[in-house]
Amino acid sequence: MLNRVIIEDCIRCLTLNPSVAVRDGRAEELTVRERVYAPEIQVLATALAQYGYDDPNYMENMERLRHTPIEQLSLNECMTWLTYIFRGEETVAGHIQFYVENGILLQLLKRLNELLD
Repeated sequence: MLNRVIIEDCIRCLTLNPSVAVRDGRAEELTVRERVYAPEIQVLATALAQYGYDDPNYMENMERLRHTPIEQLSLNECMTWLTYIFRGEETVAGHIQFYVENGILLQLLKRLNELLD
């Protein structure tokens, strides 16, 4: 289940050291496509997919959301963004990494955490 612990673990991981989210292969780390991501990121990806939190219409919904400030996103809109980021990795290796490096994934997780209050 996607819960506050999973979200807070990812926030901690990305806040302490954003580069830790993407690592050069070590056996204990899990991979999404061809990149190796920190376990916290992988747990989030698994929870999103496994518990149906993804947005089946994310591509069309992203057109509308792309320019919406993150601090104004609703819970469903955050889930659309997260679906876009994690599903994008299926076709573009490094898609998650891009959103780690530009800080958007961290901002989205902080917003999601606020909305769960």
